[in-house]
Amino acid sequence: ITALKKAEEALRTSEESYRNFFDTTSDAVYVMNREGRFIAVNDGAVAMYGHSKDAFVGKTPEFLSAPSRNDLQSALDAVERAFNGEPQRFEWWGQRKNGAVFPKEVFLKRGIYFGQTVVFATGRDITDRREAEEKLRKLSRAVEQSSVSIIITDRKGDIEYVNPRFTQITGYT
Repeated sequence: ITALKKAEEALRTSEESYRNFFDTTSDAVYVMNREGRFIAVNDGAVAMYGHSKDAFVGKTPEFLSAPSRNDLQSALDAVERAFNGEPQRFEWWGQRKNGAVFPKEVFLKRGIYFGQTVVFATGRDITDRREAEEKLRKLSRAVEQSSVSIIITDRKGDIEYVNPRFTQITGYT
């Protein structure tokens, strides 16, 4: 009886540790069956989309898709490739329960969930990254088109970049 109680306690502790990890990660985590339907999601998915966990179960990624923004067949093909052992990565346009549309990066990988072969999907909202990339593109264009000579050096003073105006003024390439 003591060995059985120890095994039950170890199982309970293991389950608690799993749930803690699964639900405390801020990324959205989805568990998908062979048909591409969600069988479980974490609190990160609930926070990202605004739907309850129960609302996800049985649905496909189309449920989270921004209308006319994604190639749904491509996503299903990626799930199939992940089931075949090829981890996948792609971008996806999600739509929150409140209607807001946002870009997301998705990772898919085959795994085992309570004895069943599944695909674990992890989603990360990349809105901030996209906005930072756009700001960087604008800054880069401004530097390239500037009428002022611009030189960028490293900490030692070695030149790492010069804009076109610098080469026009100095004649250096």
